[in-house]
Amino acid sequence: MPGYYEEYFEDFHTIFNICSGHWKTAILRTLVSLGFIDIIEAKATETKGPVLASEVASLCHTDKDFTYRLLRAASTLSLVKEHDYPQYSFTVTRLGSLLLKDREDSARGLILWEGSKELCHIWLELEKAVKTGKKVTGDMFWL
Repeated sequence: MPGYYEEYFEDFHTIFNICSGHWKTAILRTLVSLGFIDIIEAKATETKGPVLASEVASLCHTDKDFTYRLLRAASTLSLVKEHDYPQYSFTVTRLGSLLLKDREDSARGLILWEGSKELCHIWLELEKAVKTGKKVTGDMFWL
């Protein structure tokens, strides 16, 4: 069975990436709706360095610990970069800059729509629609 485990883990990783879309979307939406990316970019430009998670929390009126946790999660998606010095500090990555409000080509609108509670609720009804053959959204969508 040479290669079996390598193929298995590669395939399992792909399945994990597909099924973990909900938390990735939640991270994106929260970063955008709370303005974290815009704040980090503005402060980093102003100070010419990384921005402390606690400062982001203070400026956005959010919980310090959960702000840090969210930013750490965002770093796993390469949206922000965590720095060793100062500890608990972040900058926006090139990928994360697509979330900036003032960019003409910003992905903000897409993220706010795709991550909306309304759209998420619709997708949660997919199984019901497939079982019954009836739309769960009226005529608004195919579903």
